[in-house]
Amino acid sequence: MQASHYVAIAIRIFAICLALNSIPQMGMLIEALRNGGTISSFDVSYVLQALSVIVPLIVALTLWIFPSVVAGKIVKPEIDKPAEPIQPLAILTVVVVSLGLFVLSYAVPDMLYWSTIVGMTQQAEFGEPAFSLGKEGTGNVLATVAELLIGLGLVFKGRTVSEVLFRVAR
Repeated sequence: MQASHYVAIAIRIFAICLALNSIPQMGMLIEALRNGGTISSFDVSYVLQALSVIVPLIVALTLWIFPSVVAGKIVKPEIDKPAEPIQPLAILTVVVVSLGLFVLSYAVPDMLYWSTIVGMTQQAEFGEPAFSLGKEGTGNVLATVAELLIGLGLVFKGRTVSEVLFRVAR
């Protein structure tokens, strides 16, 4: 098997995780639809709730149908040569990209969650925000942004990261 085949398997696993992580968002959408647009006494947008369910499912479906195309974009051709046994750098690249996909499997749903919360804080009644994120919420938003950037960096720069790690290990 080539490195792109291993990455394609990891992409399919990521698609499954992404689809499973949209299930709690479905519950929030159903609650909003049942309660006339309110969740825990906060008015929410049907569009934002629907997008928080539909977007991850569309991305998961796309990744499930086209894992080889995405893997071909991630793994460069010079690494993706059929060789048995597979080179240690290619294995390390697959591991780093898989780690990036794992991080993204948590970062994307968190990003959708926090974008919903931030959207709810923008609602104003009588000139006052509905509620404030506070220090902990702001810290969680920043941690989610960092998690998203790290995951994207590991996926799209996995080869570079693995080369640095490979040099450090020697």
